[in-house]
Amino acid sequence: KAMDRIIVLEVFNPLSFELAIAGLHRMLKMDSNISLVIISSINTFFHQVTQETGVHSLSYLRKLLGLLADSCSTWTNSTGGNASLHCLYTQHNYFNTREDRFYEEIRETDKLAPFKHPLYINKEEEGNPKEN
Repeated sequence: KAMDRIIVLEVFNPLSFELAIAGLHRMLKMDSNISLVIISSINTFFHQVTQETGVHSLSYLRKLLGLLADSCSTWTNSTGGNASLHCLYTQHNYFNTREDRFYEEIRETDKLAPFKHPLYINKEEEGNPKEN
């Protein structure tokens, strides 16, 4: 019964991915019981997009998060602000760096403010844990 409540969208190119995020508010409007949106690898199409457009990774991430924020706020505003929706996404670490500056530069007045405090999960090499 719980599996009936799971909706999986499979996208196979950057444009359909962006359209799925931008149109998320329509799906949320059809089913008001949705409280969690999970995006597996938000920047999965980065290499394909950068070859076609030359866009920088942080610009691409900002664009996608902006679409997600717009779509979710459209839905939240349509419910009178009474709905609770959480968004969780993973992000490939293509350049073996943390994107700290990206998140640090988000201002509280920015529409990306809900994404300001990311949670990092590091996989330590076996037998070589990092010291804190």
